[in-house]
Amino acid sequence: MIEAFMEKLRLEWGFAEPFEPSAKGVYNLAYEGDVAITLTDTSPGVRFFSAIGPIPLVNTDRFYAHCLTGNLFGQATQGAVLGSDSDGKVLTLSLHIDYNAEYPEFRDKLDDFKSAVELWKDELQALSVEIPKKR
Repeated sequence: MIEAFMEKLRLEWGFAEPFEPSAKGVYNLAYEGDVAITLTDTSPGVRFFSAIGPIPLVNTDRFYAHCLTGNLFGQATQGAVLGSDSDGKVLTLSLHIDYNAEYPEFRDKLDDFKSAVELWKDELQALSVEIPKKR
């Protein structure tokens, strides 16, 4: 499934060379703006994953509350799920696409996922700034 989708994506984007998997059924896409997305064949389906950036050491409560709000109903995540790595130090975003998805849905979900990664990179940066204390 993922191999066929990646070939269609290559043709649509106009690349001469095919995408090379980093492992069987695993593809890494790097975009401008430091956005990296890993696509994995989960048989059945495809998983999108991105490590967005380090979880801030300041405003931590505010940050987690914002993430919970972002996950609520999936509006700020385009249906993907915010989480963290196993150490709880890196914000992640992941999405699973059903096995019976057609290529147009795959492409649209990938575009939405990329947009969500970019949004949360900006949110992460904004929430990593220390708020001055009121006097």
